[in-house]
Amino acid sequence: LVDLTQKVNRVLRGDNEVQFGYENDQTELGELARSMDDYRAKSAEVEISRHLSESMNNLSDLLQDADTTKDFANVLSEFLAKHLHAPAIAFFLNEQNKFSFAGGFCADQAAQQFKVALSEGFLGQAAHNREIFYIETVTDANLKISSAFGEVRLNQIAAAPLFLEEEVFAVLEIAYIGALKQTQKDFIRTATRVATPRLSIILRN
Repeated sequence: LVDLTQKVNRVLRGDNEVQFGYENDQTELGELARSMDDYRAKSAEVEISRHLSESMNNLSDLLQDADTTKDFANVLSEFLAKHLHAPAIAFFLNEQNKFSFAGGFCADQAAQQFKVALSEGFLGQAAHNREIFYIETVTDANLKISSAFGEVRLNQIAAAPLFLEEEVFAVLEIAYIGALKQTQKDFIRTATRVATPRLSIILRN
């Protein structure tokens, strides 16, 4: 009971990583632990939803001040880098089904010179399919990945297209060192959906 009380206090202080245990305990103590674990999980979901909503409102406000594709690319890339702790992000604009570098965050010379056609390579396939593609958990230290960031040793890369219906406007390539959590994947998907309408307006103007 003392153990459960301590864990409840941690949850009340905002620690949603607490695991109550006692899953197989058929006593009243086990029933209490399972109830508290359910409460913790629901509290965590509410907090994640609140954070996502606030972040997307902030992103929308930031993008309203972006009047050029370069400004848009840099604002979106810096925003994602900050919230996802991504070491580098490159933004590629679609020009007649050819994707060229238009901005980013900590993108090196290789990324800035990188170009790819629709459906070509990792980035082009993500654009063609209008889906977020991931290269995850590359455990072989000698394996190099050919991407906008050159041939680098990374264990996380995401390619996220910005599109409306059938039209793909751009693709983000996001580099990671470490595992992507599901909440981070949801963040990327939601951010691209929030950002795309503003990009379409900039391109029309």
